[in-house]
Amino acid sequence: MEKYFTLSSSKSAASRSNRNSVSKSFVDAVSSSAFFIRLAELFSAIVEEPISSKQVLFLLNSMLACVMLIFPIEMPIIARIICFVWFCVSLIQCKQSGLKG
Repeated sequence: MEKYFTLSSSKSAASRSNRNSVSKSFVDAVSSSAFFIRLAELFSAIVEEPISSKQVLFLLNSMLACVMLIFPIEMPIIARIICFVWFCVSLIQCKQSGLKG
């Protein structure tokens, strides 16, 4: 008795594009909220350049990654490596969004 499994790449590509569109619409909805618009105005005043509310999300991600990397004193090395990679990726995302650093 032979069993054959077929893998459909179109389903995985469709689900991947669906996830990307959901995350994009979530980021757009969050970044258009009044809180993030006010936070963008605050950050713009601090750094003296215009910052969009989407860039605020990238900055907050980097700040959270930095806090998670530095503050937990007793943390396994694997968790520290994961936090370091998260921090590096968040900095790259900030750079790609147009923030200067």
